[in-house]
Amino acid sequence: LPTMVRYVQSHTVAGEPTDALVRSRGAGEPYDGIAEIWLAGDTPPERAEAARAAGERLLADEAAFVDFARSTLFLTSEIEVLARPDDEATPLFVEPDLPRLHSRDYDVRAYRPDDDHILVRGAVRDVLPGGFYDDADQRPMTMHHMVVDLMVHTANLEITEARVVFEEHPHVSCPTIADHYTQLVGLSVARGFTHRVRELFGGPRGCTHTTALLQAMAPVVVQAHLGGRIREVHRPEGRAFGDALTSPEGRAKRVEGNRNTCHVWAEDGEYVERIIATGEVLLPLPIARRLQARGIEPDAWQARRDVVPDEK
Repeated sequence: LPTMVRYVQSHTVAGEPTDALVRSRGAGEPYDGIAEIWLAGDTPPERAEAARAAGERLLADEAAFVDFARSTLFLTSEIEVLARPDDEATPLFVEPDLPRLHSRDYDVRAYRPDDDHILVRGAVRDVLPGGFYDDADQRPMTMHHMVVDLMVHTANLEITEARVVFEEHPHVSCPTIADHYTQLVGLSVARGFTHRVRELFGGPRGCTHTTALLQAMAPVVVQAHLGGRIREVHRPEGRAFGDALTSPEGRAKRVEGNRNTCHVWAEDGEYVERIIATGEVLLPLPIARRLQARGIEPDAWQARRDVVPDEK
């Protein structure tokens, strides 16, 4: 079908759970499953003949395995009543009611494969709107889609493995540069990483989109590393991070990793001076709001814990 963008089959789960559900409602025999065909709007007039032919082929195929007399078909429009209210499902912004010209997505996530490494996987994807090259084709098109894996050692934040995959690209020769990114091995993602990436892969020495993705991945490594250290603090067998706040020397070492990374962490700023002088680490606002939503007083929660996580 010319405007089909998604096809989903949901198969009925046979057995007691389904049987119990049927009995509880006095319902009839369940169907074998549900097939969903998602369509992106009405068929353009110039594609009407193609749509008719596709519909005939679909009907002939369904007749081979569907008992139409015991089935039902209907059209629906989706109305979302309830969605899981977690941060990951929250839209990043409200989209204006305007024609969309281009979409670029970055997604970077960090994982712990073992105690000594962080695996960071990132992707960049460019999606062009329907009709950008031909009014008769109204389906969005992915033009760039690159995926990067970095294995980073937690002791020094040094890259030990690097892999680049070109999932979608505009030119046949685009993927030939992928192996060039093995030069990432041995680099530290700490300070100076962005400059080295530009030196090694900027301009004709690399892929513009992959290089831009790498610059978005480095801060995720740092944040993941910090998060790992914070979690270590609350293990009964290790409290070195918390102990570091009990002396001026330890507090100075605590802020060194973030010093001058942004205006909040300016070495002559109020926040850094407060940590060095008193050891006070302010509770990040998202944590405070989450605690309040759970009915917990943030100050009381903070007082019960020896160490408070802090994020830039």
